[in-house]
Amino acid sequence: MLISKEWLSEFVVFPKKLSDTELAGRLSLCTVEVEGIKKGTTGEWDNIVIGEIVELKRHPNADRLRIVMTRVSKTGDPICIVCGGSNVAVGMKVAVALPKSRVRWHGEGELVELQRATVRGVESEGMICASSEIGPGDRFVTHDEKEILDLSFLDSAIGTPLEEALGSADVIFDIDNKSLSNRPDLWGHRGMAREIAAVHGLAFTDKKVPAIKKAFNRKVSVVVEDKKLCDRYIAVALEGITVGPSPDWMQKRLRSCGVRPINVVVDITNYVMLETGQPMHAFDYNLIKGKSDVVSLKVRCAKKGEKILALDGKEYVLTPDMLVIANEQHILAIAGVMGGETSGIIPKT
Repeated sequence: MLISKEWLSEFVVFPKKLSDTELAGRLSLCTVEVEGIKKGTTGEWDNIVIGEIVELKRHPNADRLRIVMTRVSKTGDPICIVCGGSNVAVGMKVAVALPKSRVRWHGEGELVELQRATVRGVESEGMICASSEIGPGDRFVTHDEKEILDLSFLDSAIGTPLEEALGSADVIFDIDNKSLSNRPDLWGHRGMAREIAAVHGLAFTDKKVPAIKKAFNRKVSVVVEDKKLCDRYIAVALEGITVGPSPDWMQKRLRSCGVRPINVVVDITNYVMLETGQPMHAFDYNLIKGKSDVVSLKVRCAKKGEKILALDGKEYVLTPDMLVIANEQHILAIAGVMGGETSGIIPKT
């Protein structure tokens, strides 16, 4: 499990004299095994650096593409990149994905590993990225889909890793999951902060959570059929939500803990889970409601042979020892593990 020191600091104030190594060492001696300490996020931006465009040439075989000579180090020669960006210009600082980096083509789908490629007869040694292809948050507004990320405002030197230039200066503690197996109270930042406060004799400050106020009338019912595997399951209906990117600070925190940002609704559920250790899931009301617009949720064990098409695009055959969340028609989620493709958050939610 990955734990963010910046996140922990919302619950406990660390003395300046307490080093990260000392904090990790004492936690290992007293509670759980800290396997490592690292800066920043968890490698999503590996091999992506700050580059500078030094020359633009016409592509001999494509009117909409250009050959962009780009410096990616202080001393090395510029590299050749084929790019279709609408706003590329000489002198611009850009995010350059080098071979073996991971990007999201045109901002869609899963991350894929980038390799050298020949584009219309010209070898391209990397990729000049749009913000949607590397996901640095909602701080960068684009005017068209072919606009690349302009980082000219940064003071960072050419060749600086993108993580160092844009990422968090956070400290991440890598904690062995096996050492946490008997301590579910430590499966989130709140519980871990409380433990660290106890171990080091520090004050712990909890958050005050406001009560949920009833604002409108939606019919939602929850029935827990298997009390042994689940003693409590609650649901709340929300409206007036716009699905879009989550704030940059939230995206940074999720990345620091190894979670890829998706959209504000999904990101909030992951954020709350990482803070409290409590799994959460969001359903689209219109996709799970039954007759008379009533949502009836059941927490039960799967029936032999029941299937679910999960959010990862794979179909799973379930067994009776698996706990699921279902409505009157079908299974909506494998409880605490993964939601279903047919009931998840979509742009129209």
